[in-house]
Amino acid sequence: MKQLNLTTWERLQLIRCLPKTSHIPTVAKMLALFDKLELTKEEQQAINFIVTTNGQATWSNPELGFDIEFEDSQFSELKKAVETRVDWPVVKETMQLAEKFGLGE
Repeated sequence: MKQLNLTTWERLQLIRCLPKTSHIPTVAKMLALFDKLELTKEEQQAINFIVTTNGQATWSNPELGFDIEFEDSQFSELKKAVETRVDWPVVKETMQLAEKFGLGE
């Protein structure tokens, strides 16, 4: 098991990394990761998470992280998704997330 402390931005970016289509065994794995990465109602309330009518997400306390435990295989899937994504925003948060997976050095 691996535990990561992930901010809301990091969680949203990780969800964007996951494949949206695949074969059945991968779909089952990705759904389990989506479940772990999605914000619970309590977490949404803690950060005042709001999705506006135009689909933009806003929240307060951007530095607040949440501890999430991943099976080793899930961590490996996420690391692979982070490593292979090619449209990362050029911001310091991208490198902070990459470092959590041992990437970007």
